[in-house]
Amino acid sequence: MKLGHGLGLLYPPFARRASTPAPTLTAVSPDWGLVGGGIRVDFTGTNFTGASGATVNGQSLTGFTVDSPTAAHGTVPAATGSTAVALTSATITTPGGTATLTNAWTYLPASPSLILLSNVGVTGTTTITKWADQSGSSNDFNQNGGLAAPALITNVLNGLPAVRFTSSGHQSLELGDGVAANYPLSRIVTASAYTYYLMLIWRSPIGTNSSNSYANEAVWSDETNGVFGYHAKSSGPTAIAYQFHGADLHADQTIATSTAYVASVKYDGANLKHWKNGGSVATTASGNVDSVARNLRMGIDFTQSIYADLDLLAALAFKTAHSDADRGVIESWLGHRGGIF
Repeated sequence: MKLGHGLGLLYPPFARRASTPAPTLTAVSPDWGLVGGGIRVDFTGTNFTGASGATVNGQSLTGFTVDSPTAAHGTVPAATGSTAVALTSATITTPGGTATLTNAWTYLPASPSLILLSNVGVTGTTTITKWADQSGSSNDFNQNGGLAAPALITNVLNGLPAVRFTSSGHQSLELGDGVAANYPLSRIVTASAYTYYLMLIWRSPIGTNSSNSYANEAVWSDETNGVFGYHAKSSGPTAIAYQFHGADLHADQTIATSTAYVASVKYDGANLKHWKNGGSVATTASGNVDSVARNLRMGIDFTQSIYADLDLLAALAFKTAHSDADRGVIESWLGHRGGIF
């Protein structure tokens, strides 16, 4: 074969340089952070060699580093205008082009008092001993004895695990060390204003309860009342009612068995508002939480035998009343994580 002459000896006449392959972006972890930024985020994909930068919400990561052809990382900047943003895109740019992953990142409002996620921070499987708070507030829930512990169940909802409480053995986890003086309810919410969110699944129908129209089966309880949360209705279809100690505030919502929901409550100092899967449900003209120091338990069926199971996938709480825009951001993020809406 004739290779040519002079400088043409470097290449055969029909040789072609190999093209740079296009990158792909398949995952961003974690998929959330606070509006103040500053958190490390890891990108996973292919063909990252030579990447010049990456973004979330159109903003460049600082300290961007390519770790390998399939991994890179950087630090997320603060959200523009310190505004919460739901399910924004992430990108990575290489010599082969730019890859985009939609619904990759969410900026949550600042200063949550509690973030529990079933796919991180859970110690134990058949017997959970700790569910670690991811908010930085150290509001971990522990199994402190006295009541049985829940179990971690894998692949409950679109690949996500869940912390499963059953009515067998009065299962619970307690805030902190279980001593009210050390870990009162006020660590999670304030009496004047708060917002909280749960992603949950009822797993079985409930039985009857002759002593009260609402069985004492709380997701959040102060050992005396259903402080924070959810009670199972004693007849008819499986349902939940919001009830707060110091007040008898019921807002019935029919909940189908084995269906996932994102539910949220906001108290703005005047009105207690409830939502389920993004839709407004009810407004009640009261709802402040008793400020007395109480030990907060998370669990199921403290005093009744009503035969319902509960899968809890996430819980978030804030000591402020969110705007409806911020509430929508958090509900969208949780709903997307579970594939609910």
